This record gives sequence, structure tokens and C-alpha cells, in this order.
Amino acid sequence: MAVGERGSRAVMTAAYFVVLVAAAAAAYWRLPAALDRKVMDAQMRFLRENFPRPAGNDVVLVGLDESFLDRLHPTLHHDYRKALADRRREDEYEAREG
Repeated sequence: MAVGERGSRAVMTAAYFVVLVAAAAAAYWRLPAALDRKVMDAQMRFLRENFPRPAGNDVVLVGLDESFLDRLHPTLHHDYRKALADRRREDEYEAREG
């Protein structure tokens, strides 16, 4: 093997390990996720400034179960249960009235 080939191979091996360490560091510190959040914030800011749309007034609760209720702050716990009870009564009334 010639001297130039050995040096070239050493440089490629070193470059490989540098890229490997950089990728591991990015994964460890979650850099892609942070970059994704920054890009998403910039996109939303651009859309809000250049193409404003009125926000809807609908409130939607999705995929919440009893385990979620256990994790709620006690001051919200009562309000959430009341909202669920109100919604259940409305659904029952609509079902009866057709």
C-alpha cells in the first residue's frame, strides 16, 4: 500500500468518526427536535404575519381518560369533571329528543 493511500484512508477513518460522534451528540442533546421547533415557530410566525386567519371558538377535548384526570391539578379536577358531566347530559338530552 502506498503512503498516499494510507494517509487517505486515515483521513477517511477520522472523518467517519467525527461524523459518528457529531451524530451521537446531536441525538443525545436532541438537536434535531430543537431545530424542528425553531423552524416550526418561524413558519407559524410567517403565516400569522402574512396570511392572518381568525381563530375558531371551538374547544375540543381529545383522547382524555381517567389516568389523565388523575394527573390534573386539583383546582382543574372539579372543573373538568363538571364539563364532562355537562357534556354527558347534553348528549343524553339530544339522544332523547332526537
